[in-house]
Amino acid sequence: MNLSAAYYQWQSSQPESGEVGFKKALDSLKKQDLNQLIDNLHGSINYLFINRNTIPYYLPNHHYRNEAYLGSIVNQYIVYGLEEWEEKQGKKIWIKWLKNGVAGLFRNLRLDRTIHIDMNLLSTSFASCKSALDYWDASAHLMERYPKHALVIRGMTQPELIESLEEYGYWRMTNRKIYQVDMSHGFPRKKRPLEQDHKRWTKQENYQWRPVDWNSESELSRILELYRSIYLEKHSRLNPKYTPRFVRYALEKQWLQGEVLVDEKNHPVAVQLYLVQNGQITTPFIGYDVTLPREKRLYPFLNLRLMEKAQTGGYLLNMSSGAGTFKKQRGGVGQLEYLMVFDRHLPLYRRIPWRLLSYFTEKYARPYLEEHDV
Repeated sequence: MNLSAAYYQWQSSQPESGEVGFKKALDSLKKQDLNQLIDNLHGSINYLFINRNTIPYYLPNHHYRNEAYLGSIVNQYIVYGLEEWEEKQGKKIWIKWLKNGVAGLFRNLRLDRTIHIDMNLLSTSFASCKSALDYWDASAHLMERYPKHALVIRGMTQPELIESLEEYGYWRMTNRKIYQVDMSHGFPRKKRPLEQDHKRWTKQENYQWRPVDWNSESELSRILELYRSIYLEKHSRLNPKYTPRFVRYALEKQWLQGEVLVDEKNHPVAVQLYLVQNGQITTPFIGYDVTLPREKRLYPFLNLRLMEKAQTGGYLLNMSSGAGTFKKQRGGVGQLEYLMVFDRHLPLYRRIPWRLLSYFTEKYARPYLEEHDV
């Protein structure tokens, strides 16, 4: 079978929603050691079946200090945040002391004793429930089972759902700034950088897309090398450190879909795994060869490919966070994403750290995110 025929067969077999694949994987995931899938995640995942909705939740192991930010509020908001500030200010010993001291304080105050509702082990996820009542029913079950844990829901952007959750006692805390573009009406118009990306792609003859061969150990090793060069080496060690087993599992279960950009020798130079769910598409896993000249334009090719996928499916494209100027130039519209927190059932000394974190986040981080294209 030639490459184009194999690609057509692969493409036509893809599920409409990655949520279906993830739900099928949950029974197996809850029995597995997650550390075998994500090197720096040591908790456990399970799920509740509420009003015909399968709602996953993640229980962190708060004894590990170098956890991926997905499983640690302290690492996401304090360590990761101060590391980014440290990069801008330069390596200064007092910033390192501040980071370690503040993180240690909040760990001792048990900020990481949490249950992450609707957690899918990805940096970008979509709400699996349309009703706040379903989330509340899940919350009631979890509070009864884990009365000493705060409840959090990541990735909330829908105003109506956020407001409804607030009526049940949840409160919002700014998480990050993401960029979205509705591709159901085609490519954004009058976006010169996007037009230039398309022209460069049509003129080049060195690269082509094909599906990831998840049965090839060498290919899995290569795409993880590409991913880690961006997420872990360029950005932060607190990003999820996925393993070959994770990639194979996610693709085999059709939880994620994946493609590699290959050169004339069929050697992967870029990769992206993407999630399709509830009329939306995003890529929580990308990588590209940073040793190639910038003129090769690999990152714009990744973005262009994802936009084509979104247009074909009529999806809302979640471009995730980061590279704000690049994304705005290609039609992305900035929007704040929130972490929803429920801590009313906890004693006062447990709620105080949450309010302190929220105060500093809303006073300093939120205005910065609103003002800058980050």
